[in-house]
Amino acid sequence: MLKILVVLGKNWENHTQSDERAVTLSIDSQISALAAGWKFVKEKFDYLIFSTGKTAGEDWPSEAQAMKDFLLKNLPKEKYFLPEEKIILEEISFDTAGNAEEVGKIFVDRDWSNQEITLMTVGYHLPRARKLFFNFGAAFTYEANSYEEMAKMGCVYASLANKRKFSFGVKLEKIKEAFLLFFLIFDYHGKMIRKLAKKVRHQK
Repeated sequence: MLKILVVLGKNWENHTQSDERAVTLSIDSQISALAAGWKFVKEKFDYLIFSTGKTAGEDWPSEAQAMKDFLLKNLPKEKYFLPEEKIILEEISFDTAGNAEEVGKIFVDRDWSNQEITLMTVGYHLPRARKLFFNFGAAFTYEANSYEEMAKMGCVYASLANKRKFSFGVKLEKIKEAFLLFFLIFDYHGKMIRKLAKKVRHQK
């Protein structure tokens, strides 16, 4: 039985127009990327899937690619070895419903219906991600909170994870996620939210 770790992207950080960077990977996506690498190595996963497409626009890499790049650049190589060929990028989706739909297609294409699959994202995002993966039939075996996984990596990482976990920004995200989760009662596959996400995240 294969062990597969699915990791969801969580947006970009916007900068001023005068800043050449324009956007950088959000702190939550950075935490998820590092935590995923640590968990992959420690628990001997077979494949790692980063999921989320070009939400910053066509001139920028997908969140999945950015998370992969961030992980390979920042995971301490002297302690953790992660073969790049074991990383799969899902670069079509632009919201959580899309994550569930597109990752589900990967499961079908590779006949992974009976494998051990772990879904990872930041804590406040897990309830809605769990619900949408269920609604789209993208079955997973376990789930993991990126903050908690990163805290296991050691002192410096634990401090960063806990600082973010209890921040004001995360409190606001929890409120937003509760609102979006409520709408899934009426909008089973998140179609209304997807239309909004297309406008907000530079999609046509």
